[in-house]
Amino acid sequence: MLGSALMPDMGWLRAEYDSRKVNAQSHVVDWHLYSDEAFDPRPLYFESHRYRRGRRLKPANSSTARYLYGVDDQERIWVEQQATEFRGQQYETFWVHGPDGPQEAAGYHHSPDKQAIFIDRFTYVNGLLVGYEKQAQHGCSRSTYTYEGSRPVRIDHSAGPAIPDLKPFQIEDITFDALGRLERIVCRQLDSDGRETGTELRFQSRPRELTTKELKQIFLDRFVAAVPAAIAALPYINAVYCLALAYDPGQFSTLPPTLALGLKERLGEPSYEAWNPATMLQAELTRDRFPELNRAADLLDQGPLSVAHLRALLNEAAVLLANHDWTGVMPVTADFVVYATDLELSHLEGNLREVLGQERFAELRRSGSLPG
Repeated sequence: MLGSALMPDMGWLRAEYDSRKVNAQSHVVDWHLYSDEAFDPRPLYFESHRYRRGRRLKPANSSTARYLYGVDDQERIWVEQQATEFRGQQYETFWVHGPDGPQEAAGYHHSPDKQAIFIDRFTYVNGLLVGYEKQAQHGCSRSTYTYEGSRPVRIDHSAGPAIPDLKPFQIEDITFDALGRLERIVCRQLDSDGRETGTELRFQSRPRELTTKELKQIFLDRFVAAVPAAIAALPYINAVYCLALAYDPGQFSTLPPTLALGLKERLGEPSYEAWNPATMLQAELTRDRFPELNRAADLLDQGPLSVAHLRALLNEAAVLLANHDWTGVMPVTADFVVYATDLELSHLEGNLREVLGQERFAELRRSGSLPG
């Protein structure tokens, strides 16, 4: 059906929308609300991508549900609906099940024309998923799974514009500890010829002797020590009126944040935004220079951190850095401020109020420099 076109023709799948919907919904006996995506048959999908698995919600919380799952009497998912900002419109996925698990999943756009987005197919041997194939609007991919017993130890990924054109691009190596608990996922990046070009740590289990609270304190200690060192390495800078800890919630890695310095000499420039890290002088806490900090960040951010926990953590870091003696590191103004913010600045005012206190925040608000 696909041939060797540059991109898959999904018209045939669009023609099957009504029949796939009718078939899937005929199996549904109940609907479950979730805060986010909560189901995928691929082994270690959530751990490898650092996605937070959605939480089951009560019917009273339906307005906050991002996903709705239609299940049969065996709790198998047949229909998945993902909410959008458009009233009455949602992305839809219709599943087909076989004796070993899901066999197909067909995804459709939220728009009224229900354009086909993808078709996923799953292959099993002795009850284990060994193959996954996706044909989508913008390309295709295939994953093959290797097991030791019932545990996946390697996943080979290939991708391309169409199925006949797939080429290797990633290998995930998976290790378990002596008790069979997931320990580590390392992703090897490949070029089009299959040569390794780099590695990425996808998952690292937290040392059993460390609590989350202890790990958080380790990160804060290393972060507060690393920030002055990173800034001191910058070329000479004039007076700094703020240090922003910029983060991007929902990304694969949210820690450590990017450092952004607000230079007093730039205030008043037409293109300069006083509290926006994107317009400031930036510094990165790179893995090669600060390996211990980044190792702590990896361990802390496996979930990944929820937005609320991320904000609280970086607000705490901002308070610690505000009390740091910057003599010999950089010249700071008398009203120097340290704060954390997301890149969209939606958390800016709330975080400033949290770290500055109501009185000083009110002074800042009266200055007229805050956005909005």
